[in-house]
Amino acid sequence: MKEEDAVQFLELNKQLDDTGYMLYDPGERQMNVEEQHKAIAQMKADSSVH
Repeated sequence: MKEEDAVQFLELNKQLDDTGYMLYDPGERQMNVEEQHKAIAQMKADSSVH
């Protein structure tokens, strides 16, 4: 995953939330694009996540 994928990944997660089968309920996810971008960058920098 690339940091440029933050917008699409966040949208996918929100769509999955709307199914009712995920951890978050519809509208409950508070992450914004900047936070998602940072989370992706942190995952890439963490050597234990691959």
